[in-house]
Amino acid sequence: MEIYEINPFVRFAQKFVLTESGPQTSAYDHRLFYVEEGNCNIQINDDEHHLQKGSVVLFQSGTAYKFNINKQIKIITVNFDYTQKFNSIAASINPTETIYFNQNNILEELNFSNGTVLNLPAVIPCMYELNQPLNKIVNELEKNIMYANEVSSAILKEVILKIMRFAVFATTGTYDKTIRIIQYIEENYRKNITNEELSKISGYHPYHLNRLMQKYAKTTTHKYLMNYRIKKAQEFLINTDLNISEISDLCGFKTPYYFSNMFKENLGVSPLKYRKEQKNKI
Repeated sequence: MEIYEINPFVRFAQKFVLTESGPQTSAYDHRLFYVEEGNCNIQINDDEHHLQKGSVVLFQSGTAYKFNINKQIKIITVNFDYTQKFNSIAASINPTETIYFNQNNILEELNFSNGTVLNLPAVIPCMYELNQPLNKIVNELEKNIMYANEVSSAILKEVILKIMRFAVFATTGTYDKTIRIIQYIEENYRKNITNEELSKISGYHPYHLNRLMQKYAKTTTHKYLMNYRIKKAQEFLINTDLNISEISDLCGFKTPYYFSNMFKENLGVSPLKYRKEQKNKI
């Protein structure tokens, strides 16, 4: 199977609190686990891995796994197929204790020719950026409104591709640090973020950090920060009645004048004109 053929069917997505260890089990469809809070160990086949907040686990059907828990953890569980072939089987399929598992009942047995990362279990730490999209999948299936399955499928495909990208780039150790910088920018965009500050967080000289950002994010640190501030400003302009000075301050711009100039330079219109245009569309 090729990566471009991935069109996930999300059979089940839910948040759980696990308080105790369970037996070794195997599932008839594929599994993704994401740790929202706490830490524990998970045994996958014969290997044991430590999980903490932000860890994600992805493996194919038929894989034997067991959670070893000392304190409770909060996780998101997604049961899925990589294709829509078995979308008629919509009900959740519970895993079976491995000693009773029937290999013949597995829904999909796949081998990816150009995505070997997906052929083996993947356990990746610090993928905090997956929290929001995975929660969105849970919410979509809970509400079950029009096109919930299609939206969930699209989100899960993006999540899977992000996991693949991380697994490939993580061998260098630089991708994880770049993700941390991006997360720091998105969490602190209102502050006066300097190159020196980002350099200290990443452990790289500003020049080298920019090269990493260009490699993984296709832009420089300064441009990423500016684009994110503009994006947040767009949200404030559309969804609030805050004035330009207030939005400028909330988005980390030094002055309203500088904010207006940067906004127009990036989008071709002034903030006020953008607000008027967008509200006329509603």
